[in-house]
This record gives sequence, structure tokens and C-alpha cells, in this order.
Amino acid sequence: MAKEVLQIHDQHSSNRTIPDALRAHRQDEFSLPWIPVSTRWRNLRRICMEQIFSNKTLDANQAIRHMKVQDLLADTHQSSLNGEAVDVGRAAFKTTLNLLSNTIFSVDLADPNSDTAIEYKEIVWNVMKEVGRPNLADYFPVLKKMDAQRVRHRLAVHLGKILELFDRMISQRLHLRKVCGSNTNKDVLDTLLNISEENSEEMDKTKIDRLFLLQRIFQVPAQSPVEAWRFRAKKRWIPLIPLEIDMQCCCVI
Repeated sequence: MAKEVLQIHDQHSSNRTIPDALRAHRQDEFSLPWIPVSTRWRNLRRICMEQIFSNKTLDANQAIRHMKVQDLLADTHQSSLNGEAVDVGRAAFKTTLNLLSNTIFSVDLADPNSDTAIEYKEIVWNVMKEVGRPNLADYFPVLKKMDAQRVRHRLAVHLGKILELFDRMISQRLHLRKVCGSNTNKDVLDTLLNISEENSEEMDKTKIDRLFLLQRIFQVPAQSPVEAWRFRAKKRWIPLIPLEIDMQCCCVI
């Protein structure tokens, strides 16, 4: 489904209106939805189609998807044994986030026992609040230079933290590859690092950071389908593709 979107629904994944807040850290210059159709856009689309959403990659990740569904069932069963109500939205968010993080980094980023996971979750929540906040600069261009509501400033702080987190994880992986002498994880990060080694102009560390930022923040914008709908209703630029397709893509990953 995601591959079909990139092939058929190009109008939904390029040259969209850029929210002022997304100009923080020049994110609008690195993300498929906001850059115009160009060589950079075609390269990113090709990498997504051939490396991230290819049949081979999806088949290879089938075991991860099965494992995360089993984790969800185990958590639900434990809540039943404890006589606790199941927060469906939170459970779905945790499952989706861990599915994405395992596909990309081979780690759980919704693990309550991990300091990195706790840090990441807090940052994601802060980013969600800022991108969902109405910004007058999106309606009155004269206010863009002023950033009167400080939305772009606050978002820049939060995005800086998550980019720093991604940078640490990428640096750790580069060190591991150097020590082990091979790409042992076989995940999306290893795939992109291989592309970077072959052609640094097509993919480099900065582009990897920004691709992950787009995928991790803006494809999982809320903890439940209802919150996701409300979030998208506030910011019409959020859906890279129609909502029903977007949710299927998240499930496929």
C-alpha cells in the first residue's frame, strides 16, 4: 500500500504548503511532503520504494511484526490478570512505535525501563503539542519573521533534542559496524548507511536523520485513531497521504 501511494499519489507526497513551524532546523528542505518534485525528491522516493517498502524488506520484517503483536497480546493478558482496564490507544501507540523503532533501529523505543525510550516519548509528546498548536503565522505571512507565538522556536528546541538522539544512535551503529566489520542488524538504518557509503550525495547522515524524523514523528502523531483524526483536523498538512491509506501504511511497516 505504501509503495502504491508513492507511485500513484505523488500529489499527496510533494510540494505541500509548508507550516511555519516546520521551517525549524530547515526540516521543510529534507522531507518528501514539502519539497517540490526534483532530483532530491525522486531520490528519496526511490529509496522509500526500493529499500523501505519493497516486498523483500517487508517480508524480512514479518517476524518483527509478529513479535510486536505477541507483545501486545501479552500486555493485554497481563492487564486482564491484574483486573486492570486496557488503554487501547496507549497500547496501540506502544505497539506501533516499537514496530517502527525495531524496523529502523532494532530497538524498542517504547520500553518503560529504558532511559532513551522515556526521553524519546517525552520529546515526541512535546513535538505533537507544538505541531498541533494553531499558529497565526500560517494564516498571516507577515508574522512569519516575528514568530510571535514562539511556536517555531519551541519546536526547534524539541526537534533539536530528537535529532541529537537519532545522531547518537546512528553514531553508535557506525561504531558497531566499524568494530564488527559488517552490517549485522540488517535493518533500515543499515540499509541507508550502505547507500550513504556507496553514494554520499544521495544519502548522508543529515538526510538519514531527517528521513527518520519525518517517519517517526509525523506518521505516529497520536495515541489513538480518534486523537489522530483530531490532530490531522487541526493541521491539514499532516497527512502525507489520505488518512485511511496513511494508517494502513503504518500497519504495514
